[in-house]
Amino acid sequence: MNFGGMPSELEQLLRFITEHATSSPSTEQLQFTSQRFDLVFLRPFITSAISKLSTAAIMDVDTIPNLLSEQRDNAPDDLQHYFLTFEDYWERKLWHELTNILIEFFHNEKSAKQRLPLYNTFIKSFANKINQLKLVTLGLSTASQCSSESLWLLPLSRILLTCFR
Repeated sequence: MNFGGMPSELEQLLRFITEHATSSPSTEQLQFTSQRFDLVFLRPFITSAISKLSTAAIMDVDTIPNLLSEQRDNAPDDLQHYFLTFEDYWERKLWHELTNILIEFFHNEKSAKQRLPLYNTFIKSFANKINQLKLVTLGLSTASQCSSESLWLLPLSRILLTCFR
């Protein structure tokens, strides 16, 4: 059978499937088929999704510093130092450290008013670069600040879209 012009991995997968379509496959054959399917179909999808997320997150150069400055001015005095750290880690692309300090900030009850603006603009700008479980933790902290159920679901749906696009 000729599959003309297909990538070799896809061609191998289709050849394997057509050869074994009439026989009942073994567990090893099914596992091989599953691995090939992952390689051929899922990785390009995941790569594309990450690329789209990165492109969507590109903003005006001053957007993040302006947001952080504005939020720092609106924050209580004892929380203002966090915003300087956020900007420093963001500029140096220290995603792990930034995520941890954001989680620490979000656990402080006084941060409630800043959570939604920070999540919608700041955190979403680097969401594809951080641990997805920590992203969900930040999103749940954000969502808990919404007063109505419909507003609460909006950040959660954005989290899911961010994680599973």
